[in-house]
Amino acid sequence: MFGSVVAPATLLTALLYYFGWTATHASASYLGIDESLLSFSTQDYLLRSVNAVFWPLSVGLIAAALAIYGHNSVMRHIRHPGPRFRIRWLIGALALISVVAATYGALALHYDWVSRGNFSVAPLSLTLGVALFTYAVLIHELATAHAKKAPPASSGGSGSLVAVAMALLIAVGLFWQVAEWATAVGVGRTRNLINNLDAQPSVALFSAKRLALAGPDGVTETAVAGTDGAYRYRYTGLRLLFRSGGKYLLLAEHWTRADGRTFIIDDTADLRLEFSPDQ
Repeated sequence: MFGSVVAPATLLTALLYYFGWTATHASASYLGIDESLLSFSTQDYLLRSVNAVFWPLSVGLIAAALAIYGHNSVMRHIRHPGPRFRIRWLIGALALISVVAATYGALALHYDWVSRGNFSVAPLSLTLGVALFTYAVLIHELATAHAKKAPPASSGGSGSLVAVAMALLIAVGLFWQVAEWATAVGVGRTRNLINNLDAQPSVALFSAKRLALAGPDGVTETAVAGTDGAYRYRYTGLRLLFRSGGKYLLLAEHWTRADGRTFIIDDTADLRLEFSPDQ
């Protein structure tokens, strides 16, 4: 029993870590840096995965509950068909939706719509198409077997293998879609932060040595008066994003993707940072 609890917990932790890493990687890529430079810990990735999986998990649970309710209703109609319900209409509708969904998903993947930086439902569409088509075939077999009072054609070992294969395919598709969602969350969160950069703490960076950070994006360098002080240069026009792994991630005050600069500053004795609220 202990092993049956540990294994799912380990799998869940691994999935949360992956989704947190995916969101962070997308966010770092938007800023033009590599995610490994941020030195995030496992706990950081797990915490950052909450936003990435909260909505997909909630929607997925609701969809699963509705699917179970719908399946139970279909089974009742198969066992006790009514005059207003025709199972062949449902099978036809499911087949049509599955073909449209699978076609869109396949075209989106073939023409590389997924990797253009925008959120895409291509993985979910392809998975949904295959799942609905498989379910339509299952309903047809169950309805036919019930009409003939015979066991379903796929009730043997081959039917179990097909069910396992479909379950794995759906799991992979959903995993892929949540990863796509995590990427969109990472990019969207970073865009929102950039659009409201003036709400981040303002930073004045003092350094014992000249860092040459000044540039056209709002960062200015000022020589500190006197030569007997520990810090000789002061840099302003910086905003703090966060601190992690003994490093500060700073952005120029007028950062843009076209010419903005991202600074990763090690927390050393040669530097002093002063923070002030939104100015």
